Amino acid sequence: MTENEIIHEREAQIEFLNKSIAFQRMCNNLKQYQEILRNIADEKKEEIINKVKDIYICFCLNDLSAQDDDIYQEEISKILLACEENNFDPKQLANLLIDIFSFEAIKKEFDPQPDKIEKANGSYNLNELLCCEISRIKDEKNIELHIIPNNIKGTDTLIEKILQGFSILKNELVNGSLQDTKFINMKSWLLSPAFQKKIILLFNNKINDKIVKCDINDISTYGSIHEAFLYNQRAFREFLLENKIPEVYQLKLTKEEFLSTFKI
Repeated sequence: MTENEIIHEREAQIEFLNKSIAFQRMCNNLKQYQEILRNIADEKKEEIINKVKDIYICFCLNDLSAQDDDIYQEEISKILLACEENNFDPKQLANLLIDIFSFEAIKKEFDPQPDKIEKANGSYNLNELLCCEISRIKDEKNIELHIIPNNIKGTDTLIEKILQGFSILKNELVNGSLQDTKFINMKSWLLSPAFQKKIILLFNNKINDKIVKCDINDISTYGSIHEAFLYNQRAFREFLLENKIPEVYQLKLTKEEFLSTFKI
């Protein structure tokens, strides 16, 4: 590629991130962090700075090589320092992500698209909101459903996409590659009481006692909590100022329970 082509490609990639609602949410949390530091008492700043470092240093590190891990930690530390100095620039974060990750990985993270379920094990997006992680233990196939970072605005659209994802899952359970599934399990901070009632409306009332609160110290809840800190302003702010950790709830159903209680 020529130098001009490389520059044009970089500009297009930055524009893609700037248009991504998920990326905007991440930037808004960093701007909020910057604002909190401006207004918080000096004796509380170190605690808040350390909390934010814990959140952002571990972002996506599982996808990096050891060498890239070191570079990421060094560069994200510079961005957090810019926040401390009231000088955060979203372009700096965009450039960091583009430098460290492949653009395909960036698109998958910030603009998820539906996948075709092709194998017995693996992680597949049912739609732009719901990811289906398939695992098999001995002869038992189980499904973990995850809410993924997304570009969806508004509660009504969110419910619509959950409904769509569940409908796609139902079709796979009845007619597709997931017919031999035993359990369907969903863990999310979106199943907490504030949003739970909207999920229950998609099922009959038999699932009320199937939604249970998870132990936040259980490692299996860390992914949901971490994504809340990265992309949800209220969860991020309450953690920094009140040390409040989002509640994570679990909905676990057998295949038969899912099919018999899902209304659509």
